[in-house]
Amino acid sequence: MKAAKKTIPKSLVGIEFDLGRINVVHMVRNGVGVKLKKQSSTVLNLDPLRNDPELVGQQIWNMLTELGVRESACIFCIPTKWILTAQIDLPPMPEEDEAEYVRLMAEREFPFPVDDLSLSLSRFQPDANTTCATQAAIPTHYLRNLEQIAKAARLRLVGITIATPANPRSTIRTTSRIVLQQRENGLDLLVWQKEGLAAIRWLETEFGNEPDMEKVSLVRELRITLGQLHDQVRAEIETIELWGSPAWIQQIQAVIQEIVFALQVQVVAGAIDSGIVVQTTEPLRPACVPLAETLYPILLDRPPVFQFLPPRITPLQQWIERVSTRGYFVFGGVAGAVLLLFLAAVVFQHFKLSRLESQWNAIADRVAEVESLQQQVKFFRPWYTHDGSTLEALHALTLAFPEEGTVWAKMIEFDENSVVSCTVFSKDNREWLDMIDRLRSVEQVTDLQVQQIQGKDPMQFVFRFDWMEG
Repeated sequence: MKAAKKTIPKSLVGIEFDLGRINVVHMVRNGVGVKLKKQSSTVLNLDPLRNDPELVGQQIWNMLTELGVRESACIFCIPTKWILTAQIDLPPMPEEDEAEYVRLMAEREFPFPVDDLSLSLSRFQPDANTTCATQAAIPTHYLRNLEQIAKAARLRLVGITIATPANPRSTIRTTSRIVLQQRENGLDLLVWQKEGLAAIRWLETEFGNEPDMEKVSLVRELRITLGQLHDQVRAEIETIELWGSPAWIQQIQAVIQEIVFALQVQVVAGAIDSGIVVQTTEPLRPACVPLAETLYPILLDRPPVFQFLPPRITPLQQWIERVSTRGYFVFGGVAGAVLLLFLAAVVFQHFKLSRLESQWNAIADRVAEVESLQQQVKFFRPWYTHDGSTLEALHALTLAFPEEGTVWAKMIEFDENSVVSCTVFSKDNREWLDMIDRLRSVEQVTDLQVQQIQGKDPMQFVFRFDWMEG
């Protein structure tokens, strides 16, 4: 069933949570384009995920009242640190099968049950024959907190997304590029492939406190990100755009120019380059640029990069949809015929049920005995094996894990050649390294190799080793 057609708001309030700060932009659609009405950037004393949503909503309401903003339609932009991301391939398939495929990939990529996540996709095409997507997810309890905050702030929440500078939906951009955006205590690293987001990462750093260490960290993260991209996307990158304060841009530019990527560095000093946003009394603040570029295409009926707020369909809309698909007269005739068939079926089923109950009573004891045996078979079947090598390897692997829950396994595989593969998540890098050392010290473990490392909090590792019996 299709949802009711969406009405494009003529006025929107954008609120961005930036890890200790909050940015607000109020924009309206006019005959020329989009006009900027209000903007603000201030400290947020409360954590939207940990503190009482009523208190956070009241603080937002007070800020909007002080700014003189009375619009209720609102878009929330969340920090990139809150979201989980993964790159997936989208093979050709019917549209009705794609949703189940996306859920299956989310179950494999993310360390949470898929029913506890809100999923969204940003599609991109590395080449003409390949379609990929950046899959983003946030826990559903984040959504509940944000909805309660919006309700306490007297706002009508119409979307939850991320604020992205240099949004290709607001201007025409045909090249792939890297975007670095200054944030509180860190920066956003995004890779745009035309209108699709090929990669998104949050880098936690306070650049300027320890310049040498932060320089090494930034260079490493840029190289890791480029190494994870498709070859075609990496080959198309022409620019690195820097968004933030002039002092921050000057520092970052000096670091990037020392990196041999053969890329042209384009410095953007925090202004929307489309020229369509009409400013009223003051220039657009650098901290508000990503939020303004996110609201601009939404007001012109272009979808955001991600949409984590699921569509709402009221019970009244469902009933109207069902009734409107058939004429009233046809519905009445069909209902009468169905009623007659129902009465005939009830009589027939009564006699049939009586006969089946007699047959069931005759075999009920034997069925109960068979079900009991099946339950025992199901209980013991997963642990059945011809030798004890699998259990010995699993026992050694279990002893290598720390007692605390800082490192946990998502998937363990044993093949016929005594090769063990394991996918592991870790919140502590030291605990992970200690676990690998303990595995290497086991006499039967040989050829231990770490095959993949990705993510940051939590980090995901894939390793394998050969298990030698005896």
